[in-house]
Amino acid sequence: MVSIGATWTRGQVSTLGLVSAGHVFSHLHMMALPPLFPLLKEELGTSWTELGLIMAMFGVATGFAQIPAGILVDRFGARPLLIAGLATFSAAILMTGFANSYLELVVLMMVAGVGNAVFHPADYRILSARIPAERHGRSYSIHMFSGWFGWMFAPGIILALTALGSWRLALMEVGAAGLLVAAFMWWRTDLLDDTGLGADTAEEPAKVSGKRGLAFFLSTPVLMLFLFYFLLSTSSQGIMMFSVVSIMELYEANVELANTALTGFFVGGGAGVLFGGWAVDRWRHPKLITLFSFILGAAVIAAIGFAAFSTVGAVLLLTLGGFALAVPSPSRDVIVTSMTPKKSIGTIFGFLTTGFAVGMALAPPVFGWINDFGRPDLVFWIIAAINLTCIVTLYGVREERMR
Repeated sequence: MVSIGATWTRGQVSTLGLVSAGHVFSHLHMMALPPLFPLLKEELGTSWTELGLIMAMFGVATGFAQIPAGILVDRFGARPLLIAGLATFSAAILMTGFANSYLELVVLMMVAGVGNAVFHPADYRILSARIPAERHGRSYSIHMFSGWFGWMFAPGIILALTALGSWRLALMEVGAAGLLVAAFMWWRTDLLDDTGLGADTAEEPAKVSGKRGLAFFLSTPVLMLFLFYFLLSTSSQGIMMFSVVSIMELYEANVELANTALTGFFVGGGAGVLFGGWAVDRWRHPKLITLFSFILGAAVIAAIGFAAFSTVGAVLLLTLGGFALAVPSPSRDVIVTSMTPKKSIGTIFGFLTTGFAVGMALAPPVFGWINDFGRPDLVFWIIAAINLTCIVTLYGVREERMR
């Protein structure tokens, strides 16, 4: 096999690139509607809370489908589930461009949520099968960066396409682009082969105190990780869904400048996951990385709520906050794979990322209600408090062996 540099083979790079391409579109689709909230509020005559409920139902659908998706990935392989999930997600986003009512948007986003459920179980199983453990931190960080890449360009892409046509055309176009990526995955399905996690791992024990089956999933480390995923999702969803609205109200900014701040958060987050992947592979101290990063991130996010800065200052602070809060992400996933039997990687990520889905379901209507209540400053203060709580949950995890 052809080598790339000293450590990476061409096949590993191609796999990481293809999996990451799908991850770009999963995050781009996830953020397709929030930049349009001001327009949808006016056109549909809804409240911010009702718009938040659209994304909440997306999270509910993802949550119900996440664990079954993980089990199916481990039983039938990641390739077909990943391709079907991306195609379903993309088709649903394309169809939102034809929606004529609030109810239709809700139903379509629930279909999109089912498609979204497959990405983490399938992606991590494929990467674990095809990339050696000593490079998991970097491969996971690149994979996560691809998601942040989708997020960071979503507001600009959606608003630009809307300006060129309409919000309906914008949604149709990004949905169609996702379908093209799914078609390319189907063409190069060989790069998504996860049979490296085969029969030789069938009897591998769980690495958490020898627990197996349900006892493993109900063990304290796994439950604490589930809570960590939930809290992290809640805080990030608060920023993604309602930081634009909150900054517009706190700083009297227009929608373009407020979306620039959100883009800055995603840019900072993308840089953070790349740095975090390098850091955990180099230093192997995931909990210390998490501790310092979340303290910095919480302080920065809380500062935005005081509205004591210019709008440019708010953009810079949200960018720094995105960096700090994203740095621990590769550390989190290295902890998970270090304590999980290989044959169950899809299932465990399906279980843990259900915590993400629960946060996605609860956060949008709650933060929407806070804005309807007229307290946009509380959005940032609550998010800061949640991120400090994340530190406590991760320190409740005792991994038996780090690779």
